[in-house]
Amino acid sequence: MDARASAAGLRGAGLGGSFGGGSGRRCGFLPGGLGLIFPFWFLGALLLRALAGWVTEPLMPGEGRGALAVAALSGASILILFELLVLLRHFGRAKGPARFIEVLLPFLPWALSYVVWAVFRLESYVRYDIAGNSEAFAELLILLPYLWFELLLLLGEFRVYGKVRSGFRARATWMVLPFFLLVLLLFDLMAMETHLRAVLDAFSFGLGLGLGLSITILVLLLPLWTRWILGLKPLSDRELLEGFRRIDERAGTGVAGAYLLRTGGRMFNAAVVGFFRWTRLILFTDLLLELLSPRQVLGVYAHEIAHVRQHHMLRLLTFFLLAPWLLAFGGSWLFGLADEDTQLLVFGACLVLMIPLYKRYSRLMECDADLNARAFLGGSEPLIESLQEGEFLAPGSGEKAGFRHPSTQARIAFLQALDEDPSRAEIFRAQVKRLQAGLFVLLGLGIGLSVPRLRSQWKAQYPEFLLDLGYPGEAYSMLLDLAPERMAGWDGGEGRTGPDERSSRKPQDRETLDFVYLLDEASRGRLLVEARGQEGIAALPILRKLAHSRASKALREKDLDAAMGWLGLYLRWGEGTVYQTVLYQFLRALREGDTGEQKIQGKRLGILLAHYPTDPALIPPKERL
Repeated sequence: MDARASAAGLRGAGLGGSFGGGSGRRCGFLPGGLGLIFPFWFLGALLLRALAGWVTEPLMPGEGRGALAVAALSGASILILFELLVLLRHFGRAKGPARFIEVLLPFLPWALSYVVWAVFRLESYVRYDIAGNSEAFAELLILLPYLWFELLLLLGEFRVYGKVRSGFRARATWMVLPFFLLVLLLFDLMAMETHLRAVLDAFSFGLGLGLGLSITILVLLLPLWTRWILGLKPLSDRELLEGFRRIDERAGTGVAGAYLLRTGGRMFNAAVVGFFRWTRLILFTDLLLELLSPRQVLGVYAHEIAHVRQHHMLRLLTFFLLAPWLLAFGGSWLFGLADEDTQLLVFGACLVLMIPLYKRYSRLMECDADLNARAFLGGSEPLIESLQEGEFLAPGSGEKAGFRHPSTQARIAFLQALDEDPSRAEIFRAQVKRLQAGLFVLLGLGIGLSVPRLRSQWKAQYPEFLLDLGYPGEAYSMLLDLAPERMAGWDGGEGRTGPDERSSRKPQDRETLDFVYLLDEASRGRLLVEARGQEGIAALPILRKLAHSRASKALREKDLDAAMGWLGLYLRWGEGTVYQTVLYQFLRALREGDTGEQKIQGKRLGILLAHYPTDPALIPPKERL
C-alpha cells in the first residue's frame, strides 16, 4: 500500500496531523497527538494536590496510620469498577453504561487522589518522622496515592482490553515526576551547605537562583531521560542520516542523534529536545516516517533545525516569560505593591496582555524557520511537499491558522513567493526585526524597573544573610540603621489587635513584624557572640548549641517570648526537627495572639508529643497547649 492510500485510510479513521501544527488527530482532548506525551494528567494531579492543601485544614504532622487503609479502599474501588466494565461489555444493550465508565476511567486517579488528600487530610496521610526535613521525599510520599491509582488503572486496562491503552499517559507522568522531585532534592541539598542555605533563606532572589540552577540541570538531563522513558530507537536509514548531516553542515548546528518514537500510528509529528548540541536529539513519529518520503522528511528536519539555529525557543522564553516577570517584579514594587500575591497577579496580567504579541511573534518564527530551512535545503520543494502532505491528511487544517502556527496555505504561499522573488526575504526579516525591537524595549523596561528593587532588597536582606552566616553583631548594627525606616509607626503590640490580627494584617505590617523578630534574633545572637568571643561559620555549631540551651531555660521559666527568640535563632543556624519547627510556630502564634493558628499548631504539638520522638529539653507549658 503506498503512502497516499494509507493516508486515505487513516483519514477515514480520524487520524492526521502535521509537524507544522495542523489540526491533526485528536488524542483525548488534545490536538496533534500532544496528549500522548505531554503530562497533562500528572500536572493536573499536582494542581489538585495544591488545591487540597489549600482548601483543607492541615493536620501535619500526621500519624499516617490510616494511609494504607485509605489507599487500599480507594484502589479496590478502581478494580471493582473495571470488573463492572467487564460485566457490562458482555451485554449488548449495556454499551452506553460501559462507554460512560470508559470515559470516566482516566479521571479516576485524579478523583481518588483528591479524596485521599482533601477528605482524609493531605498532610496527615504522611508519617513525617519518615520524611524528615526532605521536601523531595515528603512530596513523593504525598504523591504516592496518585501513582498507585495510575498503576491500578494500567492493570485494569490490561484486564479488560488485553493491552495497556494509557501507556503514553503513564510515560508522560514518569517523564515529569523525576524532574519535579529533582528540583526539590536540589533545594534539599542546597539547604545542607551553609552559604547556599543562607542565600535561600535571606534573599528573595535566592529562590530564583535555585530554580535557575535546577532548570539548567534539567535541560542537560531531559534529552537523556526522554530517550529512555519514551523508548526511542535510533534511525538506521543511511540516506536520511546522510541528508541530516548535509543540513547540519549548512546550518552550522545539529543534533546528537535522530530517533523514532513509536505511537502505534496515532501521531504525525517531529520535535527537537534539548538546548545543547551534545545532548540534543530530534524524534520523528512512526506515522510521519511512514507517510512522508525521505525528501519530505528532510524538509521537516530542516524546519526543526532552523528553529534551533535561530534560537527561537530561547527568544520566546526571554520575551514572553522573562520580560513579563521583570515587568511584574519591578512594576509592582514601583507602585508600592511588592507582596508576592500581588506580584503574581501582575505577572498573570502581563502574560494575558502579551498573548496577541506572542501569537504574532510565534507565527513569524514559523515562517522564519521555513525561510532558513529553504536555504539549508537549497530550495522550497521538499518543505512545500511535506506541508501539502499534512494538508492532505487533515483537510481544511491548511485554511485556518493555529494559535502558534500560520495556516498551512499561508506558509506554502510564503515559500512560493520567495521562489518567485527572493528579495521578499529581506522584507520579511525587516518585519521580524521591527517586532523584536519592540519586544526588546519591553525587556529593557522590565530590567530598568527591576534593578532598583533588587538594590533595595539587597540592602534590606543582606543583614539577615550575615546573621545566617554567624555574624550577628554586624547584622544587628545594619538592622539598627534600617529600623527607623522599617519600623515607622510600630507600637510593639503585635498581639493586641485581636485573634484574627495576623490573617488580616496588611503585607507591610507582616513585613514589619518579621523585621522585629529578625532584630530580636540578631540582638540575642550578639549576646551569644559576646559570651563566647567567637563568630562566623566555624562558630555556628557552638552558638547553635547555646541558643538551644537558652531556649530550654526560657521554656522552663515560662518566658515564651524569649523561648521563641532563642528557638528561632537555633532553627536559623541549622536544620531543626519537625517538632522544633512546629513548636516555634506555636510560640509565634501565642506572641501574635492568633488563636486560630494556636489551635492548629497546638493540635500538631499534641500529635507529636503523643506519637513522635520529641526534644525533651523543649517542652512547652501544658497550660498553654
